[in-house]
Amino acid sequence: MSPHSDDAALSLGGLLLSGRLGITELLTVFSVSNCTFNDLDDTVENITRTRKMEDREFSGLCNPELRLSYMDMPDAPLRLGIDSAAVFDRSMLPEDRKISRDIAGFVAEKYCFDISVYAPLALGGHIDHWIVLEAACLLADEGYRVFFYEDLPYASACSGNHIEERIEFLKKKTGRKFSSRISCPGVSIGEKIDALKAYRSQLDSSMAERVMRYHKKLNNHAVNYKILE
Repeated sequence: MSPHSDDAALSLGGLLLSGRLGITELLTVFSVSNCTFNDLDDTVENITRTRKMEDREFSGLCNPELRLSYMDMPDAPLRLGIDSAAVFDRSMLPEDRKISRDIAGFVAEKYCFDISVYAPLALGGHIDHWIVLEAACLLADEGYRVFFYEDLPYASACSGNHIEERIEFLKKKTGRKFSSRISCPGVSIGEKIDALKAYRSQLDSSMAERVMRYHKKLNNHAVNYKILE
């Protein structure tokens, strides 16, 4: 599950490009937006359309089995009428938890149990990422296999302690153990950065630099955490 159009590409781009996930459906939750680096005066409809076009361009660089799906919910700045900087470290409210339940219900209705669900750790504290994390916890309670990924570019600014604290939080929340799975998908960081250029309206050069620094820190490995019974 990708909170926004670029999140899965930023965080799981190597795995998606490698094709190791097999038949994959990329579900973007908050795909309706008025945020862009290109033209801040553009319409919601045009920005949303552009984001989906960029998704298709990225998916074309991955593998033919990557499918795109959208819940078409408005992202936090549009939904809450707040500045894009105000979406971080905002406490979950009852209306946010309802959205999490809606997401989990959508996934449970659309997909069978025989899938693996990938969701963000909500590093950086973006409220939309927290909502998707909560939805993933609900799906784990229903018996789905759930993996959490370190959300980029936010993970690049997090210490190892912060990431471990998030894992401990999820252990207590779910009552489950976690294992970390580190996989090197055989895709170079250069290939991933080239693919990320598809998201011209959403990413600037500083984000690409943060992604590159983080991957070099991990020796080009990708880190995922799996909930265990």
